[in-house]
Amino acid sequence: MAVFLALSCGKDEEEAPPPDPMPLAVGNWWLFQGFPDTTEWFKDSIVAKEAFGPHPEAYKVVETRSYKGLNLLNRFPYTDTLWFFYDGDYFTVGVLIPPTETLKLKYFKKDPAVGDSWFTRLITTEDFDYDGTVDTAIWRFNGQVIGQQDVTVPAGTFTGAYKSFHTTIDSSWISSVGSWEVSQDTIGWMYVALGTGFVKFTDPPDESEGSQLKAYEVK
Repeated sequence: MAVFLALSCGKDEEEAPPPDPMPLAVGNWWLFQGFPDTTEWFKDSIVAKEAFGPHPEAYKVVETRSYKGLNLLNRFPYTDTLWFFYDGDYFTVGVLIPPTETLKLKYFKKDPAVGDSWFTRLITTEDFDYDGTVDTAIWRFNGQVIGQQDVTVPAGTFTGAYKSFHTTIDSSWISSVGSWEVSQDTIGWMYVALGTGFVKFTDPPDESEGSQLKAYEVK
């Protein structure tokens, strides 16, 4: 009997799925503090379970910060609204662009492994140069898991956190120019501890600046 129980317990442990990289439940929150400038901070709080477009299992997130963000030419206020959800194999962040347009970005693999990569591609067609001809802009957000390492932040030490590298590629066709213009940029690195979520964001070129998890509460 003891041998049977031991074998049964071992089987259950082997079959137990790993925790989600970003735990989603109403009441969860994450507070990040900037470094080396510790006066900067932002906090993401899940306030409701609320559908986002065709995704019924999404969670509404209120993000508050110590500074105003910048999105293209529009200044965000100190408080913004996002949606967190899993879209197939990926943790995804959704944004509502008034009045009715939605945008969603894949941020991380649900069941990650070193070497995994993914991308989100957004295409916009509009007469950008006002010459009566429709132009095209393509924005690609890329992510790749590049390793695992222990990460120590004010909220604690997280063993075996996944490190991912993120870049963008912008391509645009402007009729008045008559050719494609392509630019690439490095967004930075993100560290994810399964069952906790993002614990650190670092900026190029050398990761000496960014944000790190100061406190959190997850269910």
